[in-house]
Amino acid sequence: MNDTAKSYLNKLYDQLPYLIICSGIILRICLYIQNRSLILDEVNVVRNIYERSYTDLLHPLDYEQFAPPSFLWALKTMSLVSGFSEYCMRLYPLLCSIAGLWLFWLLLKKMIPQKAAILYPLLLMASGFIFIRYATEVKQYAADVAITLAIVLLAIKTDILQSNGRSFFAKWAISGALAIWFSMPSVFILAGVFAYYSMILIQAKRNEFILLAGMGATWAITFLIYYLLILKPAIQSSYLQDFHKIYFIELLPATINKSVHNFKLFADIIGAWGGGTVLAIVFHLLLIFSGCLFLYRKNKSLLFLFAVPFICLYVAAGLHQFTLLPRVVLFSMPLLLTLAGIGLGLLISIKSAAPKYIIFIAALICLFNVNKFEYIWAPYKNEDFIGGLKIVQQEHISGNHLHINYLMVPVYLYYTTIHPQKDKWKDLLGADTMTWKTNFDSVAKTFQKDAIIYISYDESTLQKEIETDRKYCRSVTKKVFPGGEVVIAQK
Repeated sequence: MNDTAKSYLNKLYDQLPYLIICSGIILRICLYIQNRSLILDEVNVVRNIYERSYTDLLHPLDYEQFAPPSFLWALKTMSLVSGFSEYCMRLYPLLCSIAGLWLFWLLLKKMIPQKAAILYPLLLMASGFIFIRYATEVKQYAADVAITLAIVLLAIKTDILQSNGRSFFAKWAISGALAIWFSMPSVFILAGVFAYYSMILIQAKRNEFILLAGMGATWAITFLIYYLLILKPAIQSSYLQDFHKIYFIELLPATINKSVHNFKLFADIIGAWGGGTVLAIVFHLLLIFSGCLFLYRKNKSLLFLFAVPFICLYVAAGLHQFTLLPRVVLFSMPLLLTLAGIGLGLLISIKSAAPKYIIFIAALICLFNVNKFEYIWAPYKNEDFIGGLKIVQQEHISGNHLHINYLMVPVYLYYTTIHPQKDKWKDLLGADTMTWKTNFDSVAKTFQKDAIIYISYDESTLQKEIETDRKYCRSVTKKVFPGGEVVIAQK
């Protein structure tokens, strides 16, 4: 190969990170413009924004939802411009996800010297399902990721040993306090920042701990106000405690089963970004362990920056104050990916060729299984409630003969009373919005030509209700749409 060809290949190689970032942005935009139906949790966030003023959004939310006020205010402001459409409500998460992808690239450049090791975690974040899904849902998780990365980058860039004391304190007191109001999980990251700077001072034998004490006190007071005003009532909700109980850990597991439960929850977090296969879990655990080992040997303060948030997360989940549901801990995944990238860089520096080939093959398999680039040409569908409404209209069934399963009542209300194009469904107004207490037998007796929309419904219960339909109707048919079914019963 001549020098010109080598130079061309080197330039192409240098551009690979930017190509990956661009492909990740394109993938997110493709999902965004597909404009899939809002799902239950998204709709319940939108209902809070629709029904409340800016000041009312400072109070605990209705409909078993939680989101930081800044996220809600951003969506509220956008709604004043272009209403409560899917596009409008999902724009802020999309922008946060794009910003997060770019910030992740900046972090990887600072943490990993080998360009080959950077490409792997960057590809996982650019194309991983959990990252692109929550880039286009009306939830705060993409914003959590961007804020986490911004805090970590600010910590790495701000040298406490070289900074003016007053400006350092002002920068972090303000940044940390704002971060808590923009992203509740940022408190875990700030704990890592505090530990990071403490270790730097200890290693340098410096005594500016008064700066850290003041900084930490500012964050603690801010978080206490936030906790008492918004977080505590949400955490103490019996519904949320019951829903998330399987995502809490045993703080001090006393049995093998409890230890296995804890491990499974953390394996699920790794699986969410790296794949749920045994190969993927083992491979990424090896990379993360190698990354931690590298930092322990080379830069213990950085190890504290990355590890302390997970220690705090473990304690909070053990005290049932924070859930380990993968989407809720999305903010922590770029940190794990960074550790995995550092570990990958360490392993590919081994001189022996055989381990490199094994690592390369394992990484390719994981990337192949996890990436979702196919969503660029094959739309992602999830609980397509609009598809159900279209089927009902095609069957010429009016709202008086439409029944909405209780799980989907909020979604029905959003599309018929809040959505900017609600007039499209005006003939479906007045539907029977069932509750979980509704006696389906008594409802089925009234059927003429009626339709029931089901989404994410227990199949055995659905079959029982279909059998009830057959008791009173001569014809019962089922029409499927992505994520749900419409059952049409005719007497």
